[in-house]
Amino acid sequence: MSIFEDNVHKFFAPVAERFGLQCTETSRNCVKFSGDEVYFSVVYDDRRSSEIIVYFGLVRCDLRYGFRTFDLSDLVRIAKSTDIGFAMVADPEVLVRVLERLERSVEVHGSEFLRGNIEVYAATLQNIDQRAREIEEHKQKERHRQIARNAWSVGDYGTVVNAYEALGDVIRPSEQKRMEIARKRLHPHGAL
Repeated sequence: MSIFEDNVHKFFAPVAERFGLQCTETSRNCVKFSGDEVYFSVVYDDRRSSEIIVYFGLVRCDLRYGFRTFDLSDLVRIAKSTDIGFAMVADPEVLVRVLERLERSVEVHGSEFLRGNIEVYAATLQNIDQRAREIEEHKQKERHRQIARNAWSVGDYGTVVNAYEALGDVIRPSEQKRMEIARKRLHPHGAL
């Protein structure tokens, strides 16, 4: 067994047992603990990113979400906690301390799901989806801002107005002012 496997078993097997889970898969880079309904896997990418991630999922396919998984960092973020949700580790000595901290995070943040509370699964995936939508909306607004700045720099006032109008109620005061100036330059004699 690798140092990763040994220490995952050392720290996570007692947690798994408390929730009625048992080790169902083990390899040099992944140890999976499963029960009748739920599982969690501790995965170590020691070749590329050196990340250690704890994934949670359902044993059977969920009609709403299929076989989607989420990871410990999602639970930690939702809880607005300062606990660790994942780690990047290249040093074997640090690996042991990180696994111990991740085990505590799994106990604190994953316990409801590991008890079989499937609603936690649904709520977590809904939160992940909502966050993805918010990030996409933010990116879209930033694209509009960039388009407006670029158009302003070349005197394309129609594009400036269109880009800032697309921001809606999140337009900043400076952008509102620039949009008003662009409108005046588009229609210098007040004819709208």
